Amino acid sequence: MRTMAPARKTTTITSIPSQRSPRWNIIATQPNGNFMPHHHTTKDNISVIDRRTMQAVGQTLLNVIYGQPFNY
Repeated sequence: MRTMAPARKTTTITSIPSQRSPRWNIIATQPNGNFMPHHHTTKDNISVIDRRTMQAVGQTLLNVIYGQPFNY
């Protein structure tokens, strides 16, 4: 699990085990630990994900694809 801490929130990126392909869950929380207001609403979409978080997910994905072979 990798945690990034932008100025106003904490973003946790977790790996979700899957039989077919790896998956990641991006969850942003407020400083008090509560979920962000958009969590699990119609406003919970890619536009609310911080650019730095997307870069961390992309880098992680590239490291997994090129550095860790999958065991299917």
